[in-house]
Amino acid sequence: METTQAIEAALPPSLEAVIIADQEADVYDLFAQPRRERTQLLIRAAQNRCLLVEEALMVTEWQTLYCLHHKSFEPPDSPPPLREAVRWIAQLGGFLGRKGDGELGVKTVWIGWGRLQQSVHTREILRI
Repeated sequence: METTQAIEAALPPSLEAVIIADQEADVYDLFAQPRRERTQLLIRAAQNRCLLVEEALMVTEWQTLYCLHHKSFEPPDSPPPLREAVRWIAQLGGFLGRKGDGELGVKTVWIGWGRLQQSVHTREILRI
C-alpha cells in the first residue's frame, strides 16, 4: 500500500499509473485504499472474485469495451460479467483464446488495457 502512495506522489497528476501485482497483493485494504483518478490496479489472481464490472471499470470503459468486442455503436444497458470483460481486454492485447492457449497473461491484459483507454478517449472526443 505504501508503494501505491509513493508511485502516485512521484508521478505528475496528468500521467496514468497502472500498478501490476501478483495474487499476493490481492487484499481488501489495497482495493479500499483511496487512489487518484488516473491510478489503476491490475492484480492477477488465481481465484474468481465477487467483483462486479461496475466496481472495476468506469461506465465509459465497459461500454467502449462492449462496443469494440461486438463491433457495434450501441452498448447494452447492463454490463457484461467481469470475467468476460477481462477476457475481452486481453483479446484487445493479442490474446487469441484458443483451446490450447491456457489462461490469459498480464502482458496481453496490459496491452489491451492501453488500447481500451485509447478507445475510451476517442469515444469521449467524438462523443459517441
